[in-house]
Amino acid sequence: MAERLSLPLLGVGTYKLKDTQLVKDILSAALDSGYSLIDTAAVYKNEHTIGEVLNNYSYRTVFVTSKLAPRDHGYENTLRACQRSLEALKRAHLDAYLVHWPGVAGRPREDLGNVAARRETWLAMEELYRLGMPLRGV
Repeated sequence: MAERLSLPLLGVGTYKLKDTQLVKDILSAALDSGYSLIDTAAVYKNEHTIGEVLNNYSYRTVFVTSKLAPRDHGYENTLRACQRSLEALKRAHLDAYLVHWPGVAGRPREDLGNVAARRETWLAMEELYRLGMPLRGV
């Protein structure tokens, strides 16, 4: 997955933005001011509202990044989680889909179940990539 990915210079993060109207106001102001990257994650619980905002902008002008939640590691979970993010964000694809945290929530990093889940997650990310989703692991 050594594809070159060009990131926009200006982006807005959405961590801790919960209030629906605040999300809409901040993102609209940012995008209208020339910001062209939106960073979100399933655990931020604001993808649906962001999707509503993105409907008002050209698909090609906004770079959208989301992240796999720690609770969603594993092959099938990763595929389903990506699909949920796509649906919430009202996108056919994401410009980048990242691993938010390299392990299952609540498990120690060295836990053997965690090791297996990371491997399965990576295989699912490779499958998403084969289907045309640009991906990066974090």
